[in-house]
Amino acid sequence: MQNWAMSICVAMIGGALFSMLVPNGNMKKVLTFTLNLFFISTIAAPILTGITQLDFSSNLKNIIQNDKLSEVSINQTIDLAKKNLETGLKAVFIQNGYKDVDINIDINKENETTEVCVKIPEDEQYSKKDIEQLVIGEMGIKPEIIY
Repeated sequence: MQNWAMSICVAMIGGALFSMLVPNGNMKKVLTFTLNLFFISTIAAPILTGITQLDFSSNLKNIIQNDKLSEVSINQTIDLAKKNLETGLKAVFIQNGYKDVDINIDINKENETTEVCVKIPEDEQYSKKDIEQLVIGEMGIKPEIIY
């Protein structure tokens, strides 16, 4: 492609210089026609010789790579959402006096569900019903509570 562009530029410059050197008259018309024909053949050369071939394999590789990047992006977004939900829910628990509560959130992208699991230390006497209501009020999801 770069060689083709260079050929066009050289043909234009050469044609312009040659056109300035030719005297006016009938000979100038013939030479102008010849220069125009030469310039058109320079532009059409890659098409006629078949240099510009389409490479579908590299395009297919780019599409597959974009799909992989899209999958990575979706997974990173889900991981970030889980971390933000866990951090926010933990802050709500701390504000309500529940300490040492372990929260695990699972987001399933296939069936588009979110599960919340709250693990409470055995030595704490937290009410299951209160914790359940807190999570439902905050996220709208009924949690699984484990001691």
